[in-house]
Amino acid sequence: MKKKYRIQPSKGSAFIGMIAGGIFCFIGLFLVIPIFGFFGVVWTIFAVIITFSNGYTYFKGKNIMGQHIIVYDEYENSSENRLNEIKKLYDEGLITKYEYDKKRKEIIDKI
Repeated sequence: MKKKYRIQPSKGSAFIGMIAGGIFCFIGLFLVIPIFGFFGVVWTIFAVIITFSNGYTYFKGKNIMGQHIIVYDEYENSSENRLNEIKKLYDEGLITKYEYDKKRKEIIDKI
């Protein structure tokens, strides 16, 4: 069985990211742009994006930076569980003895 989780930064980390982004914006405007020109503009644009995305997460509580991860339950796919499952199917008459033996051999061969 797989479970889907949404991982997102906490409000505290969004606040720190917003402050750090603001510092990088300040550095970009007054130091990097005058010295490096186009690179400074790119730097500052990225800093603004970081600042606003963290600020949005901090003030609105909604996250545009989160990620989805899928976690598979290892027990469900364990050999023991699969063997018990096919035994149950065989006992209930849902699969034949030949199908049971074939599937059991496949599971055991993978161990």
